[in-house]
Amino acid sequence: MHGLLKIGTAAAMLAASTVGTVAQDTIPWDVPEVRGWTVAIDTTLGGGCFMYTIFAGDASARIGFDLQAGNIYLLLADLDWTSIAADQSYDIELQMGNQPSWTASASGGRMGDVPTLMLTSTDSAFMEEFAAENSIKVWYKKNEIMHLSLKGSMAAMNEVLKCQDAVNAALTAGGGGASVGADPFAN
Repeated sequence: MHGLLKIGTAAAMLAASTVGTVAQDTIPWDVPEVRGWTVAIDTTLGGGCFMYTIFAGDASARIGFDLQAGNIYLLLADLDWTSIAADQSYDIELQMGNQPSWTASASGGRMGDVPTLMLTSTDSAFMEEFAAENSIKVWYKKNEIMHLSLKGSMAAMNEVLKCQDAVNAALTAGGGGASVGADPFAN
């Protein structure tokens, strides 16, 4: 079993995300759709690239980089989770494929009316497993609450990494002072 993942603050992500669409605080990546996953840049997270998809049954998953916090995040959403309370911690267990499980303290939240769980990590192995494996299972209080296919996640993650390399290069070339999507004429 892997160690605990840190609790994430879901507020910025929830404000910047919508289920089924890319919010106005996001910029579509050059290759916006890869094998069923949408790839984009979140300007509210310092130019962090991410990928997301919506599954049958109105569940969704989003994984990406939060450059402001300096971590990786995973946001899981499901319309059936109506009892999730915003800013409450939920101890969950996740397993990608047949790999050892990860334990996490996830933060409850909402994307509009959709209940969400968000967790963060600084361990790149978490993101690597997510991309490399065929499925993710999630348990809460020893009950499986989610089992999703990660089909196409490796190809999409490769595109997320290309996206993040390009954003990082642009931020470095620009001195890191301007955020992605900032209005250069605002002064």
